[in-house]
Amino acid sequence: MKKTTLYVFFFSVLFLLFGCAKRDEWKGEIAYKDGVQIVTNYDKGIWEVNKKGKKIVFTEEMTIGTLEGDENQIFHNPTYVMADQDEDIYVLDSGNHRIQKFDKNGRYLLTIGRKGQGPGEILRSFEIKLDSRNDILIFDLDNNRVSKFDTRGNFLNSFSVPFTPYHGVLDSEDNIYVYSRYKGKLIHKFSPQGRHLLSFMDEIKSQTKRIEPHINGSGRIGVTQKDEIFLVLTCPYTIYFYDGQGKPLKKIIVQAQHAIAPYITPPSSPIPDAVVNSFFITGVDISPQGYIFCRCVAYETPEKLDSIEKIKDLGTLLFREYSHIDLFDAKGRYLIHQKTPNFYWGGYFDDKGYYYVIEEKDDYFRAAKYSIIIK
Repeated sequence: MKKTTLYVFFFSVLFLLFGCAKRDEWKGEIAYKDGVQIVTNYDKGIWEVNKKGKKIVFTEEMTIGTLEGDENQIFHNPTYVMADQDEDIYVLDSGNHRIQKFDKNGRYLLTIGRKGQGPGEILRSFEIKLDSRNDILIFDLDNNRVSKFDTRGNFLNSFSVPFTPYHGVLDSEDNIYVYSRYKGKLIHKFSPQGRHLLSFMDEIKSQTKRIEPHINGSGRIGVTQKDEIFLVLTCPYTIYFYDGQGKPLKKIIVQAQHAIAPYITPPSSPIPDAVVNSFFITGVDISPQGYIFCRCVAYETPEKLDSIEKIKDLGTLLFREYSHIDLFDAKGRYLIHQKTPNFYWGGYFDDKGYYYVIEEKDDYFRAAKYSIIIK
């Protein structure tokens, strides 16, 4: 009896040891510097290394957008989509200088904004956000301002900023955080009324000629359920976390091969020393379960880019062929680099865990709502 018990104990210990080792195959590192946690990920994600076959499974729930027909569902270069607490859906139809509002079934409700520089008018924007009252904030790049509308489409107010407001988020108190490079800082906090409160996160200089991590807004800003502000930058590929007062909390470094691919210098470019970046960020959000979904475009040059025509041809394929999601768990461990053809801009989770994206089809754009499971 004692011998049997000993065997059971022995094999139980072995099972625990080898089972835990198999489950935890992450090869990264966690360190601390000046109170900041630094999570470093090397090369491939956990699910790619252990070949367990785990991946993100998207199930289409509904789509909005068409090639022809109802002009309210014909989008021109849309860049963002999100839903409010009533599940009404807002599509930032950037090329048409408007926001289109639909109900949860995709029925058109109303149009918000129009092209122009006056009150309630829009010139160019990448992103919209909703505050605690469901009012809509739009970050207008060319008008250098943040404008606010109510859910009925009425213009409420706006405030100007002394920089290009590429992207923005709101915390639980409706404070506004704008991402842009200005006076050596990258994140700028404003009160709900538009009063500047502080700026933080030092600008990062790139050593690669003419490549800056944020010169074209090639990064994304987000907020966690704990009101932590995070910013993901393309070069170097890193996610930075701060509290609402600008104190650094955490940094996730990604040294995956696709993120450090060589830059391409087309010899016939009309711009001296112009560089085509083969990796850039297009969206970021955190799921209700704490997974970080980082949308990106990553590709290897399909052929030598020795003419403007070839560069344009590559541009038409970027989102159709080279769109991916880099997935991280709540600890910041890199899980997988998963191809998501046709995913364009955006990437937004609602409170119920549905994921909204802008997709580029063959001849038109659409907004899509997905349920997600990871298996």
